[in-house]
Amino acid sequence: MADALTTTAELSSEIEDIIDQGEEFVYIVSAYIELSHQYHDKIEAALKNADKVALIIRDDGEIKKADLEWFRSVKKLKIYKVPRLHSKVYMNENEAVVTSLNLNGQSIAKNYEVGVLLDNDEDAYDDILERVESYMQKKYLWNPNEIKELPSSGVTPDSSSKTAGKKPTRSAKGVKTVSTTKTKPSASKTSRSRTK
Repeated sequence: MADALTTTAELSSEIEDIIDQGEEFVYIVSAYIELSHQYHDKIEAALKNADKVALIIRDDGEIKKADLEWFRSVKKLKIYKVPRLHSKVYMNENEAVVTSLNLNGQSIAKNYEVGVLLDNDEDAYDDILERVESYMQKKYLWNPNEIKELPSSGVTPDSSSKTAGKKPTRSAKGVKTVSTTKTKPSASKTSRSRTK
């Protein structure tokens, strides 16, 4: 039976347990990340204990310099950058947490987050596992060594060679990023009604 996780403390504890206890696999799906040293250590331990460890992130999310340098130093970790990813799932072969919590300081320290803990004997667990594994396609596999420069404040995963010639912009915090999104034409003003 699924358990509700209604505080960030409960979520963090369950996520840490999932990372610590995985033997066959540990999958971390977080659209946006900023890993603390504690999570660096936990993931490094998981790389020793589990057969497979994968980190799945959004392809246009910012990666801080400390995380990028750490990614470069960790050899067995598979990192996938998935377009339009917004899922947050933390799972091993025994259980999964499906949540609103990104693995970053903002979500952990400042936001109100909730989630659900699923055991592997529940149908929903199998459905979530299938979805998470669909993110792990070769075309999404990312090599952190492809990024040539390390800006002092951070770097987006798309600031590799694919963005050469793109115009750099400044974010609200003044961090230099490279925009790779295309402007969409404005939507039609025709209203649509939904049928139930």
